[in-house]
Amino acid sequence: MLVTGLTVAWFAWQRAGHVPEVKERQLTTNSSEAPVTAAAISPDGKYLAYADPTGIYLRLIDTGELHTLATPKDVSLARLAWFPDGTKILASAVSGAGSSTSAFPPSTNGQVSSIWVFSILGGSPLKLRDNAGDASVSPDGSQIAFVTGDAKEIWVMGANGENPQKVLSGSAGDVFVVGQCLRDCGRLFYGRVHYAGGGFDITAEFFDRKTAQVTVAFSDPYVMAGVWLPDGRIIYSRLESARYDSSFANLWEIRTDPRTGRATSKPRRITSWTGVQIGGLSVTADGKYVALQKGPAESDVYVGELEANGTRLVNPRRLTLDDRDDETSAWTLDGKTVLFDSNRNGSYDIFRQALDQRTAEAVVTSREDKLWARLSPDGAWIMYFAFPGGYSSAKSPNLMRAPISGGPPEFIAAVDPSADFYCARLPATRCVLSERHRGELAFYALDPLKGRGPELLRIDAKPLADPCDSWDLAPDGSRIAVIAPDEQQARIRVFPLAGGSPRDVSVAGQSRLCFLRWAADGKGWFAWSLSAAATTHIHVDLQGRSYLLHQPASTPGVTWSVPSPDGRHLAFVEWNSISNVWMLEGF
Repeated sequence: MLVTGLTVAWFAWQRAGHVPEVKERQLTTNSSEAPVTAAAISPDGKYLAYADPTGIYLRLIDTGELHTLATPKDVSLARLAWFPDGTKILASAVSGAGSSTSAFPPSTNGQVSSIWVFSILGGSPLKLRDNAGDASVSPDGSQIAFVTGDAKEIWVMGANGENPQKVLSGSAGDVFVVGQCLRDCGRLFYGRVHYAGGGFDITAEFFDRKTAQVTVAFSDPYVMAGVWLPDGRIIYSRLESARYDSSFANLWEIRTDPRTGRATSKPRRITSWTGVQIGGLSVTADGKYVALQKGPAESDVYVGELEANGTRLVNPRRLTLDDRDDETSAWTLDGKTVLFDSNRNGSYDIFRQALDQRTAEAVVTSREDKLWARLSPDGAWIMYFAFPGGYSSAKSPNLMRAPISGGPPEFIAAVDPSADFYCARLPATRCVLSERHRGELAFYALDPLKGRGPELLRIDAKPLADPCDSWDLAPDGSRIAVIAPDEQQARIRVFPLAGGSPRDVSVAGQSRLCFLRWAADGKGWFAWSLSAAATTHIHVDLQGRSYLLHQPASTPGVTWSVPSPDGRHLAFVEWNSISNVWMLEGF
């Protein structure tokens, strides 16, 4: 009876699914000044290749012995992958991303994404291709899969860069992240980010080149990175909340049929970490070990000086010096003090800090999250969104106001979760509130004291498929600028609020923009340019010429900028992280 009972219990335990204890080992100890930017474990699990701002390194895992590999000048490495023989490393890189005062050439995007091969036996690295990144090697070493510089297409080429062929194109609003080549790249595992209806979704997919069939393994908008294991499991990192600019992640797994790629289980979380971001997953050939980049990350407010009519950013420096998330959204009217929200006290409160100060002063505090503070045109009121019980992208916030001189906050209006608002500057007195309704983006007059007013404009929001802020109000309150979709290059569409036809500005050398902001003089915009290679800060003039201002060293979260009212400074959000490589087993 005892043996029978134990046998039944053992089978029940197996059927319920044994949850193994994940063992982890830290392999690198880089500081925040030199975070790991890319890493990959070798197929046999003996070596770790990793890169940081100082170069690319090869570590013997058992002994810690470290070797430096030759790195091309002015090249930053964003992804690494091993060839199956363990003697070469495939690297996706970006170069030419330094500051510039000249307009971008149409095809360079201010930097060049490229694919390189490094030999661990020595010698100079070999460049295989430009305008390509996110590269992966097939298990037999014969093929390389990669995405184009704008991440809208997946290509496959030979191991030496020969015979490149396009194998998959995305629909409107799609961008790709190549995960792995399976077999001889006859099947591909990859991620697809699809922007639509003001939001986006992320799907993990398999593509069979022979049948041209796409199989969706699962869909989850909070997925950040993933890797496919030989036993059919997908290990992936997933954000713990909907707040992308300050969320942290854990590892999850889902089982798939190795032949078809279809999911055969529900997702299951396999780690219980707190306060870390995860990326750069790689796996050994036998699937026993996974390497990943992990570490805490925080958003901070930086300030730089604008020169040459806003086309050059000089002396960027960190303004907020705490170890919490700080996110700027406005300036005081004199251009000397930055307003930002921060979770340094637990909930997100609103603070202000002058350019010559090292510490910030709390302006609006309470237990609810308060986000995206902006000033009324006369500078008397701080207006913001309040989220009782904490922020959620699905929660309808309260639009609030508080005197900038101090005093209790006051209710303005309850708004839709999709709402956003901006205000002009004196002598203009206009504020505008936006909400999405059934595929349309509606703009309303907004009074800081009386609340929502009449509708000013309504446009088709279906093509506006970016989760970034997609519009801004001109400083004089006369026009609204919207990031418009375009498969070939980025466009900004300008709508006059007094009536009349919209005007399109095609932005040379750009494929996708994010977080648009009018320049203080109304003669251009600041935005962030997104590509497979990098995230870069740019200035766009009214003729569509774009100028590179800045490229953050690390961007694990979204980022945006706010020009001062006098046009002399630019405040922006940049992320600081301590990213190191860890090896896991027993998952």
